[in-house]
Amino acid sequence: MDRATAEHRLLAALVERVSGKDYYAFLRENFFDPAGMDRTGENGEFRDLPVEAFAVGGGPQFVGDPNIPPNWGPTSWLIKGSGGMYSTLGDLRGFYAYLRSGKVLDDAHSKIFRQPTVNIDGSDRGFELFSTYDPEGNEVFLFLNTIPDRGKMRRLMRAMEGL
Repeated sequence: MDRATAEHRLLAALVERVSGKDYYAFLRENFFDPAGMDRTGENGEFRDLPVEAFAVGGGPQFVGDPNIPPNWGPTSWLIKGSGGMYSTLGDLRGFYAYLRSGKVLDDAHSKIFRQPTVNIDGSDRGFELFSTYDPEGNEVFLFLNTIPDRGKMRRLMRAMEGL
């Protein structure tokens, strides 16, 4: 079992226990709505968005027709806290701006979001995200929804980390 994933699940369970709210309801109320993230949701929900509003994942796993997060069913506790959500570039930019703003986290806890970062994220259902940030405010987001050769993609992402 991946230790980080287990830690994220534990954190999600603690959020529910302490707040008395569903994990995603807590995130939506305290982070997503204040950040203006109206196109971010939990897998298995449409959030009143039409099917056409979603990018179709290119696999290697395909779930639903079309292969989009609302068709993947509710998020399992196997990934809750570390995944099971969808978003857009605009929403992610708003999320990070909100975290860096000092409106939701104090300086000590928001500092990590104001330091240089390189992140790689994705899913077996066909979505990959590479993102970088530096303290001058430069950001790069690269979204991919079809990856014909995952080995080459991993090498490309690792090379981009070094930039």
